Amino acid sequence: MSWVAANVVLAGNHTKALSSGTISDFSMLKAFMVTIHPTKPMNLKEVIWQPPPPQWIKCNTDGASTPTASACGGIFRNSNAEFLCAFASKTDMASAFSAELCGFMTAIEIADARGWRNMWIESDSMLVVNAYKSSNLVPWSLSNRWFNCIKLAGHMNIIVSHIFREGNHCADRLANVGLNLDRLTLWNDIPFVIKDNFESNRLGKPFYRVVLS
Repeated sequence: MSWVAANVVLAGNHTKALSSGTISDFSMLKAFMVTIHPTKPMNLKEVIWQPPPPQWIKCNTDGASTPTASACGGIFRNSNAEFLCAFASKTDMASAFSAELCGFMTAIEIADARGWRNMWIESDSMLVVNAYKSSNLVPWSLSNRWFNCIKLAGHMNIIVSHIFREGNHCADRLANVGLNLDRLTLWNDIPFVIKDNFESNRLGKPFYRVVLS
């Protein structure tokens, strides 16, 4: 028992792991004279989708992945938060990251086809944002299409930013729709599946994300 107690004290006082908040765990740790690292308090972070500046168009993109399929989706809106178009497509990529990249590239391709030159593309994947800054992150299988899209983007004024997934519900739902499609699908009217989330974004309603303080 002495050997067990000594080792518990040694291990417990050299860990940075956080303790649970239960009374029983607190009492046990105190009995073994182990320094307690309480869990950090949680806060709610307000997440609000923001429209682009005047003369700009914003596209929110996302990817979806299951063990058997992957897809991407996106929605284009103007500075008045008005719907312009949306897309979804199955990608058959090996990872969620590749699906996210396909959503980004599809957004560039559609913007170029429609002659939109002031583009703000927003994703809930920091990997996508970082890939735009450094193409070395892009998988080899997507590199040819990626560099073609970067070339198209060179003729645009473009902003690429990150948003938490709580502010990206429209694109997320479209990506999930894409899992059941067999080709790229475009909508010129608001798809029913995103109407509620679209209206919440248009009205500036907040969503909340739990974060550690």
